Amino acid sequence: LLVPVVLLACPRVLNILTCTIIGSYVVVLAIDAYLYTSLSYITLNILKRALNDDFSTAYTNAPFQKNDFIIITVWMILMVSGAVTQFSREKKQPPFPPNPYQIWKRDRKST
Repeated sequence: LLVPVVLLACPRVLNILTCTIIGSYVVVLAIDAYLYTSLSYITLNILKRALNDDFSTAYTNAPFQKNDFIIITVWMILMVSGAVTQFSREKKQPPFPPNPYQIWKRDRKST
């Protein structure tokens, strides 16, 4: 409970990091569909184990090959370049608007 409260103090940073992680992973999964690496099997394995109670007894092991290392390297490069690009673009922008409670509290103090 403490971690989400602390992280809510910086919504812009969290928004940028979430977008870079999710966006780069989607691009990597699209590439993965043509290269046939085991990265998509990792995601599917997690989903299958979460959704199907009997799947947890199955042993599945996908080999980690050279293509997987290349894809993960591309994923990391996309994440870093996306974060740097968004942070540099957003540096000049005004911050997120405050929430309605903060506006109400500020207006109440001023009157």
